[in-house]
Amino acid sequence: MVEELKKILKELAKEFELNNIDAVIIGSTIVSLALGGFFKEEEDLDLFIINRSPLLEEDLFKNIAISKGWDYTYTDYGTPRLIVPFEYGEFFIDFYENIHDFYIPEEILEKETRRIKINHYRIKLLSLEAYIVLKARIGRRIDDRDLARIKELIKEGYLKVNKRKIEELLKYFPEEEIGIMKNRLARRELI
Repeated sequence: MVEELKKILKELAKEFELNNIDAVIIGSTIVSLALGGFFKEEEDLDLFIINRSPLLEEDLFKNIAISKGWDYTYTDYGTPRLIVPFEYGEFFIDFYENIHDFYIPEEILEKETRRIKINHYRIKLLSLEAYIVLKARIGRRIDDRDLARIKELIKEGYLKVNKRKIEELLKYFPEEEIGIMKNRLARRELI
């Protein structure tokens, strides 16, 4: 299934290039790519759009779905979701921007991304440390389970993280949230 993910990423990177979309992978795909296999059973692809608005330019994303023969719907935040059928089922591609309580500091988007190459296309990927910090901020039950799994993968030697960097990234969030985030990270021995 990782090959399916890479195929989808290649298609997306091509569409992003054609449509001048600057996007960063922000979800669990970061962990999956670091592992070389799926982190979650029901993997999806979460993308933060930097230079366009998934809400205000919805037709752009809808047209990508139509041109690829993919289905189109919405995330819980009302932003576009593409549904890609593949051999084992469906794959969700969710697009986000800073709206409502969904927030990624600009400094993290600027400093904590790198480019990966999928065939001759490039796509941006958030650092594993930044992903961990975002999980600690959201704090839902599923996010805590993901942090617990990451802790185990680190202990087993499958993942490596820079704990100092994780703690440094906290400074980009509102002061009133940092204490809770630190507690969640400390509970999972990630700082």
